[in-house]
Amino acid sequence: MLIKIDNNNIDLLQDFLKKAGNSLITFRYFNKRDLNAISNHVVTYIILEDNEPVAYGHLDKENEIIWLGICVTERYRGRGYGDKMMDHLLSYADSAEIKIINLSVDRDNCGARKLYEKKGFMFCYDKNNLSYYKRETKMADTLGGLIDKLFTIDMKMWDNQELLYELRRMNFEEFKSKYLSNEDGAKRLWECLKKACDLNVQRNQLIDEVDEKIVEIIKDGLQGNDLDAGKYIQRKHKTY
Repeated sequence: MLIKIDNNNIDLLQDFLKKAGNSLITFRYFNKRDLNAISNHVVTYIILEDNEPVAYGHLDKENEIIWLGICVTERYRGRGYGDKMMDHLLSYADSAEIKIINLSVDRDNCGARKLYEKKGFMFCYDKNNLSYYKRETKMADTLGGLIDKLFTIDMKMWDNQELLYELRRMNFEEFKSKYLSNEDGAKRLWECLKKACDLNVQRNQLIDEVDEKIVEIIKDGLQGNDLDAGKYIQRKHKTY
């Protein structure tokens, strides 16, 4: 069970730290902080198993920088709770449109580093026996945004059709004379065909994304989720 921690249930955090055991050797966040530090967090979670706190996670905001921290009690290590906590924190970050998340980990903590890399964090640098990682997320497009991109691609394809329509009206001798008899003609033809191929690939990718987004919206709607909560609709008010 996932529990969001605040000052009203901070006793769960106290209980977690008491039961963390040797996990606190590598998780040192509260060594120099009291429990009220969670008031600065974007979100703080604890996972309960049979009413026992087994995993902790937070997104901490420090000077406009978001830091992720997780810990699993010694007894429950190796059971996938770190993976689950990461998913909960990253899901929250995505819903809150947090694009950049940072973390630090002991350089010799290979298990944790492997987990972070699996979740999309990229190694940045080493300093004072710590490795620093960052995850940067490109926010998902709304359906309207995808359709707008598709329309833009279609317009570019239309602009690129002029030479292709010209080719259709030519016989082979005319084509050879205009495009294969000199380098400039051949280059112009090559650029046009390459652009047509590139735009077609982009168009097909966008069509796939539109299809996937429609399926995602239908699934969320059938599950009773609020479709007007900002995930699918992003209102933009502009004055021209």
